[in-house]
Amino acid sequence: MEVTVGRPYHRSTERLDPSHVRLPKLRLTLWRALAAGIAATLSFETRASAAVGVAISVTTIPAAAYVGVAIAVGQPGKAGGALSVLGVNVAMLLVGGSAVLAVQRWLNRRAENAAAERKRA
Repeated sequence: MEVTVGRPYHRSTERLDPSHVRLPKLRLTLWRALAAGIAATLSFETRASAAVGVAISVTTIPAAAYVGVAIAVGQPGKAGGALSVLGVNVAMLLVGGSAVLAVQRWLNRRAENAAAERKRA
C-alpha cells in the first residue's frame, strides 16, 4: 500500500510503515487521559463541552488510528499494542471521571453535615 506523504515544500510517495510512527510515552498518555476524564465530568457542571471533546479525542484517536494502520500493513502485533494503549486510555478516562464524582459527593455531604451542625447549634 502506498500513500503520498506531505512535507513542507516537498512531496514524495513512500511506503506506509507503522514502525516510523511512535506512540506517545505511556506516562504522558495516562496523565492526559486522566485529565481528560476529569475535564469531561466537570464539563457537565459548567456546560463547556467543546474543549472536552477535543481532550477526549486527543487521548483516543491516535491509538485507534495506529491500530488501523498497523492492521492495514499486516502488523497485528503492533496493532495489539496500540489497542492496549487505547484500552488503558479509556480506563483512565473512566477513572478520572469517577474520581471527580466521588470528590463532588464527598464535598456535598460535608457541606450538608456542616449545615446540619449549624442548625443544631
